[in-house]
Amino acid sequence: RFADEAQALAPHDIEAHAWHLAQLSALQLQLGRLAEARQSAERALHSFANYAPALAARAEVLAAGADLDGAVASMTAAVAQAPAPGWLARLGDFRAARGEDEEAERAYARADAGWRNEAPEPGAHALFLAMHGRDAPRALALAQRATASSNDIVSQEALAWSAFKSGE
Repeated sequence: RFADEAQALAPHDIEAHAWHLAQLSALQLQLGRLAEARQSAERALHSFANYAPALAARAEVLAAGADLDGAVASMTAAVAQAPAPGWLARLGDFRAARGEDEEAERAYARADAGWRNEAPEPGAHALFLAMHGRDAPRALALAQRATASSNDIVSQEALAWSAFKSGE
């Protein structure tokens, strides 16, 4: 059904088409359809070369397939265009998995700074802090702020992990 919705896109809106394919890649990856997810990410990049969301989608697919070198290269290209905190955090994760602790820490610090300054998302920020064992009291405060204004699943997960990690 999701793939059929691509037919409804304006034929000349290549960014919308590439965005749709990047989203499809993420859904396919969540369903464990690695080959299909890779194909969707590559199709997105074919239709809109160097599109940051498609580069990030491809990085996730490559990491799921144990190609950490490819994942780092693709996510590095994505954050060079759009240094979204979530992508920076994932780049840190990929680098940490390769044993590149200093580079991972730099990516994590940039993600933290991005969430603090440019793209405040208290739920996502709290979840990052909690899952990476960073500043549990701040994670809990952010998660509490997030759940006070929203009852979404990310905020609730952030609250649960932050409370657990801070001993609450």
